[in-house]
Amino acid sequence: MFWLVTGGSGSGKSLYGEELLQRLWEKNKKAEKIYLATMRPEGREAKARIARHRRQRAGKGFITEECPGDLGMFVEEKLRGKTPPPFVLLECMSNLTANLLFDGDFSADREKLERTAGKIESGLLLLEQVCQDVVVVTNEVCSESASDSPEMQGYKRLLSRINRWLAARSRQVTEVVYGIPAGVKPLPEEREKGAGTGMKLVIGGAWQGKLEFAAKRYSQVENWIDGSSCALEISGPVEGMYHIEEYIRRWMEREGEEQARRQMLSLCEKNPGLVLICREIGYGLVPADAFERRWREQVGRICTELAKQAEEVYRVVCGVGLQLK
Repeated sequence: MFWLVTGGSGSGKSLYGEELLQRLWEKNKKAEKIYLATMRPEGREAKARIARHRRQRAGKGFITEECPGDLGMFVEEKLRGKTPPPFVLLECMSNLTANLLFDGDFSADREKLERTAGKIESGLLLLEQVCQDVVVVTNEVCSESASDSPEMQGYKRLLSRINRWLAARSRQVTEVVYGIPAGVKPLPEEREKGAGTGMKLVIGGAWQGKLEFAAKRYSQVENWIDGSSCALEISGPVEGMYHIEEYIRRWMEREGEEQARRQMLSLCEKNPGLVLICREIGYGLVPADAFERRWREQVGRICTELAKQAEEVYRVVCGVGLQLK
């Protein structure tokens, strides 16, 4: 059974993952408690991080196994047949994905992405088969405005796909925010809904499954428009729009920040049941470009206004929608 832990850099997700596996292991202390390390010890920074993690788990009874590459092969050679089945902490999925994707060359074409995804997913299924519980620590890398190379975009898209795949199969999904575990799945009971005619807002990082979630929850929306490519001057009714951050950007480039704000608010006023989807871009490093800085700040301010007006607000993490309002 999978248990998925996600969060940003330095958020405390690794420590939480260790504590979670410890609690699960209490069910059967005769089984091995394995720490599956995926980081390659290449370079001073990587070696320092590995040393810090070793100090963190020292004295906790983990058996450390190195698996920076083929997960399926590792499972067959090292884990299959263990009695009782072991408990495993895989730390972390972002390293394993990068190792496999960029093994030999720094490219990320569609065929390679599909091949790598299939290899990781099949390895994870084997891991689940031979273990009692598997805690997987992954990384939140998709909530920033910085432009990426095609290779980095491919990596982020692949990691997000694996994260969503894992979340759908996990007993529990937890996002760790500054050391505080915030439950994402199982979901809390949804708050009482209104009449269902008000505006809805769905947010989340890139490639988190926002559109899939919104299309399922708000199935009454038959036509979605893409804010990155639709007409700036929208005359007719609108049911749903995704990439509103790009729509805001385009208005800013043409008319400025205030006009972009007015346009979004006017669009909501004319279409009271509108469903909006926005990619979170306010995380990560502050952009060096002045326009990029103004854009991500304005998107944050506009979404704050939209959230106040919205009947429902959902944040999608690893394909799972968490209701904020």
